[in-house]
Amino acid sequence: MSTGNQELIERHTANGFIDMEERDKAFAVEYITNGFKHLDAAEAVGLSRSSGLNLLRNPLVGAFIGHLQEQSNTAKLITQQFVETQYLEILPKLKGEEEVDIVDIKNGGTFKAKKFHSAEVVSVLRDLGKSSGYIAPEPGGGGGNQVFVQLNLGDLAGDDPIEVVVEANGD
Repeated sequence: MSTGNQELIERHTANGFIDMEERDKAFAVEYITNGFKHLDAAEAVGLSRSSGLNLLRNPLVGAFIGHLQEQSNTAKLITQQFVETQYLEILPKLKGEEEVDIVDIKNGGTFKAKKFHSAEVVSVLRDLGKSSGYIAPEPGGGGGNQVFVQLNLGDLAGDDPIEVVVEANGD
């Protein structure tokens, strides 16, 4: 590859390919999404089928295709933001703020109704709190050692010291 082409590719890579022709970008995206068929990709973006091979020979288009492939290989399909967004979308339904489809077991039909799901709401809020860092994760991944403290508040009225019972329950 010539020095001029290399400099052009480096410049476009550095600025996120924003100056690249939209037609060339569209071809590259279509080329990847259709299974690397240059004829079909060219036709899909309104070019002649024969122009697909010429675009593949363009070093800048090739670099952009490589960039797209690298991005798709490193991108996570399910991110923390995706999960949190899904939780926030179902939360109003679980809280009974939005109607949901309910199945009538007797006749098999469905109808719309608002239904409060308390256990699920608590679970979603706990998960959101943990993922956001608002609620600290349970030490040891949860279910580990537990300490129960029992105070007899009736003893507060007398002159005797408060009896504290501590039971350790652990693995």
